[in-house]
Amino acid sequence: MKKISIVILIVFGGLLYFATQISATYPPIKEYEFEIPVSDLRIAIKEALKERDKFEYEFTDTVGNKENGYAYYISLRIKGLKMDNYYTIKYEEDEKGFWNKTIISKIKLISAFDKIHNTGGCKSEDTDVAKMTTIFESKFIDKIQTKRTTNK
Repeated sequence: MKKISIVILIVFGGLLYFATQISATYPPIKEYEFEIPVSDLRIAIKEALKERDKFEYEFTDTVGNKENGYAYYISLRIKGLKMDNYYTIKYEEDEKGFWNKTIISKIKLISAFDKIHNTGGCKSEDTDVAKMTTIFESKFIDKIQTKRTTNK
């Protein structure tokens, strides 16, 4: 009798775990759209990263397949005199519009961490994430926008 109640408790606990989505992932902190193919976005990203001596980065993962498209992950570190921020970003191609298909590439900010102040996280409401998002945009996203317009 004791074994049956333990099995029922384990099964119920497992169902509760999935029903409450404890293991669910968070949506991106912020998304940035570019009206270019992902191959052009990758070039713009690499060019922007070359310009800054305060960047450290690594292309960490590729997920997806040929049919549904690929997504690429980058670990990015932006370092300055009073900052040492780590970011995880994902970029991928997407289509917008039903009739008029427009190629859209997106950069998604997945996480932002400040190693000096030990703050940050994966949600926009986490401590200092808004501040780190602003830094990310001014030091990285703006460079991609500049590269995109100068390479046209």
